[in-house]
Amino acid sequence: MKTGDSLKPGYKLEDLTSDDYKRVEWLPKNYKEAESIEYVAGVRSGHSQTGQLRFVWDEKHKDRKTAKLFVKQYFHSPESSTLYANIRDINSLFNRELRNSKRIHDNVGALVPCVKGYSVEDLVLCFEYVSGLSDRDRLLKAMMDENEDQRRTLIYDGVRKIASFDGKVQARKQYFGLDLMEQRNTSEMQVGKLVDYLSKIVRYTYRLQGREIETLEQVKDVVREDKNVHLVDEVVKIVQLGEQFSLPQVLQHGDCRLQHVFGEKFVDLEQFGVHPQGYDLVTYLNAEGSIAQLSIRELPNLLGWFLAYERAAVRTSWRNNELKNLSKMSQEDVLQTVPIDERLRFMVGFLAMDIIENLHLDASNKTYKQEHLEELVSGIPNYDVKKMMNARVTHVSDVFSLVSDSYLLLEHLSTRKVVTEYFSAFAGLLQRLDVVDIPENVLGKLKV
Repeated sequence: MKTGDSLKPGYKLEDLTSDDYKRVEWLPKNYKEAESIEYVAGVRSGHSQTGQLRFVWDEKHKDRKTAKLFVKQYFHSPESSTLYANIRDINSLFNRELRNSKRIHDNVGALVPCVKGYSVEDLVLCFEYVSGLSDRDRLLKAMMDENEDQRRTLIYDGVRKIASFDGKVQARKQYFGLDLMEQRNTSEMQVGKLVDYLSKIVRYTYRLQGREIETLEQVKDVVREDKNVHLVDEVVKIVQLGEQFSLPQVLQHGDCRLQHVFGEKFVDLEQFGVHPQGYDLVTYLNAEGSIAQLSIRELPNLLGWFLAYERAAVRTSWRNNELKNLSKMSQEDVLQTVPIDERLRFMVGFLAMDIIENLHLDASNKTYKQEHLEELVSGIPNYDVKKMMNARVTHVSDVFSLVSDSYLLLEHLSTRKVVTEYFSAFAGLLQRLDVVDIPENVLGKLKV
């Protein structure tokens, strides 16, 4: 990868001028000839800032229309845990997104925006501009219009798009390097992440009670003394149980949030690689404010819908377009293409990931500054920071209730014993840590 001079060392996107972008690698010549640029800030995360660039040409180039590019810059951000800082190394994230975007665009199709330019020194990426609303914006509009039928339609369509994306990249896995096919979420990593999430939530709870715990490492000592919980040992047991019924590792987007989906195109490919099947669906459905969630009782049908389209996308070729065939079928007929035992196996694996993802997001919310929290809830109808602080753990409690009520269905699973042991152990730990309030009758059913 060729590198050039830094655009402006230490500068942010809003500080860069048209002259600075003339030194961006790959950027087409006509963009470099622009007289000026206009920058509009977009979404900001804990390690990156996105935005829109509008290129304007002078009188000598009247024949050229104003053009737009999508731009993203990675930056260092102090983290409260060493684990998170290591897995979010911004140089690695930058290189992964650049490489993954090009590989998918070149070998699978226009599922992602084309890379238009980059600066290694400044960790800046430029992509073709994708017009239209993101799935987040579309779902928010349906919520504000109080159009529940439209919101439901959008959710099912979003699930279809994710399944199609995942299936298509899985069908062409031979075009991706061995580095992407390696499982990054090892047992040790899973333990480290879950301990990290729980420690952050527990520390927040103690802070509300007027007790400060200086470091996350000290949380382990506190819960051992106060609650007789040996946190690492119990998390290790839960992870080991979960691995006995975990879903296969397959190529996926890896961070398929609502704001990363624009029509049929997907952005933000820094986490692209192998993940447990359905992980993209977990990240999509768990948007803040329950924007993309239907009734938890409808979840089995939604998961069956995903499996049908994922499998069709894997099998689709120029000779046999199974995706097109599904589009002609009713929802009920689509679901019937997936055997019930396959849907059950997928459901328990999905629910295990769903619990952990909600703990992950809850832990993040309980470490963010108030300003960022206000940004996250902005524009979501009937939702505020106070509701946010309870929403995730309430959802986790609902998931355990769903599992406890599905006991007869789980009887058909060959892994029934380990599945029930997993959810029972997990629910018990969360209850003793005072992280999630789980009704006694649910705990009782899970122990049966």
